[in-house]
Amino acid sequence: MGSSLMQFFTREVYEAMQDAGQEDVPEEGSGPRAARFERLWNALIDEYADHLAAIKPALPKSMQEFASVSLHDGKVTFAQLKQGRVAALELEGTGLWGPRVAEYAEVIESARASLKGSHARAVALPRIGVSRVTLTFAGVETVANLGEILGDSWLYHEVHLSDSDRFDYRVLLRESEFRVVAREVTFVDHGCGR
Repeated sequence: MGSSLMQFFTREVYEAMQDAGQEDVPEEGSGPRAARFERLWNALIDEYADHLAAIKPALPKSMQEFASVSLHDGKVTFAQLKQGRVAALELEGTGLWGPRVAEYAEVIESARASLKGSHARAVALPRIGVSRVTLTFAGVETVANLGEILGDSWLYHEVHLSDSDRFDYRVLLRESEFRVVAREVTFVDHGCGR
C-alpha cells in the first residue's frame, strides 16, 4: 500500500510497537524497548486527544457523538458503497462498542488495582460475547480502500475536519487502511448473536 492515510496512529509506529513488545530487550541506559514505545504510544494518544478536543465543536453532531467509540479488533464482515453516496460497513467483535467500552475499562482498572503489590499474572475478565455493529456513512464525498477492508481487523481510528462541511474518518486495520469523508455517520449496535 502507498503512503499512510493516518496522521497519528501510523502503521510504522504500530508495527514498531508490536515488534518491541515481542522483543522487550533492555537496551543500555534506556530501559526496555517496549516501555519506550509505550511512552511514545501514550504521547500519541494524548496528542490525538488534544487534536480531537480542538476540532470536535466543528464536527457534524453525529461524528461528535461517534468520535470516541472504539471498534478495536472488530472484523469487517461487510463493506459496500451504495447508491446515493452512502458507505455501509458491518463489523463483528467481542462487544466492546460504545458505552460498553467504558464499563469494560472500569473492570480492567479494578482488576489492575487488585493486582498491585501481588505476584499474580492473570485476571479473569468477564466474557462479553460477539456483537455485530453497523456503520453507515451518508453524504460521502470520498472513500478510499473500501474494497480492501473486507475480512480485515479494525485497530485504531482518527477523525479530522475536511475542507467542506464534512468529517474525514480514517482507520488503521491490520492489513489495510480505510478513509471516508462524509457528512453523517450512524452507528447501530445489534448486540450479541445474530
